[in-house]
Amino acid sequence: MFNNAHLKIKRIFYGNYTKEDALYLANDSKFIIYFSFYDTGAIALKEIQNYGVISFSHQIDLVISNKTSYYIPELEYEDMKPAFNKIMNYIEKISKSAPNTSSIAKINQDLSKCEKALDDLCDGINKKISLI
Repeated sequence: MFNNAHLKIKRIFYGNYTKEDALYLANDSKFIIYFSFYDTGAIALKEIQNYGVISFSHQIDLVISNKTSYYIPELEYEDMKPAFNKIMNYIEKISKSAPNTSSIAKINQDLSKCEKALDDLCDGINKKISLI
């Protein structure tokens, strides 16, 4: 199991932090575990990812690249131990490769561009239209 005495965990809740707080934490972080079931935090997650932070989420639609985010369905379980173990294994593996947060930030920024969001929206609309 990954054991790092320098590992610090900070927990924030939607509505209990300012944008500046979130961006300060993002600038000082390597990983984020995103637990939201609602769309209210997805924009904050994108902003945090733009700092080069690697994310773990139980929402497959928020996994934008296997280099920058990971799908962890076990985050939905009542028993969090399987999710914790899976995430810590990823963190250990990722940390050994010494990821370049600048390149991760660039990947996230490119995938979060307005044009990309519009393409995704149009693709979703076209899929719905084809079902009619």
